[in-house]
Parts: sequence; structure tokens; C-alpha cells
Amino acid sequence: MDAASAVDEAITSIGTVTLDSAGTIASVRSQYDALCSAKAYVKNLDVLTAAESALSQLRMNRPCRIAESGKYRCTECNEYNHGICQIR
Repeated sequence: MDAASAVDEAITSIGTVTLDSAGTIASVRSQYDALCSAKAYVKNLDVLTAAESALSQLRMNRPCRIAESGKYRCTECNEYNHGICQIR
């Protein structure tokens, strides 16, 4: 149960979700996934899943920028017009 408590603390440390939280959220998810049978003892998994959802929303709502070519380019992956981000 100590491992589950450590994951609970890591989840609590996520705090307010911003685009810069991606690494922290991924790390906490990896810690949770590594727990195996101790997953049942994690008390605030809902906070982690909410953080993942919030991060996903932030990524989807981030505007593309117009590249020199006049096409929209994703600010996350630099791909042109791939349809993942919402063009405003």
C-alpha cells in the first residue's frame, strides 16, 4: 500500500493542469500503471483521469498558427492541416 500512497501523492501534486503539465501527468500515469495489484488502493485515480482529460482539451483547443505557406500548422506537432487541432 505504500506504493499506492506514493501514487496518490503524485496525483495530488499535478495541481492545475496546463500544457506544461504533460510530462508530469504522463509520469504519474506510468507510476499508476506500474502498480499491478496495488491499483485498488489508489484513492484519487479520478483526479488523474480528470487531469488527462483537461490536458487533452487544452491540446485540442490550442489554435494552429498560419505557416509561411499559408497553411495551418499544428503548434504541437508541426504537421500541416492534419485535423487534430481545431482551426480558429
